[in-house]
Amino acid sequence: MANIDQIVSDLRHDLGGTGWFGATTSGDIKNADHEIEGLNASDANAVVAKMSDDDLKSWADNANSPMPWDGISAGDKRDLLNNLAGKLSGDQLVRVAKAFGYDDVTSAVLSHGSPSTRAQYVQALAGQINADSQFHAGLGSSTTTYGTMPHNLP
Repeated sequence: MANIDQIVSDLRHDLGGTGWFGATTSGDIKNADHEIEGLNASDANAVVAKMSDDDLKSWADNANSPMPWDGISAGDKRDLLNNLAGKLSGDQLVRVAKAFGYDDVTSAVLSHGSPSTRAQYVQALAGQINADSQFHAGLGSSTTTYGTMPHNLP
């Protein structure tokens, strides 16, 4: 079993930036990605479970950065999400989706998640939708929000 606390600490260090003025570089992001790639499913789940939502958001924000010294390619991001989809539980994948984007993570789950993982992911999404639903009405329109995914109704 991997030292989960050390891996989480290493990820936070990588995502905290090692470049000039503390900037997170594409190398930092790739180091974080490689930390997860080398883990088995149990350890990967434990690592992501110990990461805060802010840690995951920082990882996603840095990975998606448009700056030339930061971020990773679309292919590297797809590889990361595919790797996670093959290892994480549905609950952890929903947390990753909240940070990285539902479309990208759902595509990864559909293409690389096991049937069991797909079912867990859908159940976890449904649980989030049911727990967070809100209805807002305004002049001439209404918006129903399920979790963090708004759906505008005419």
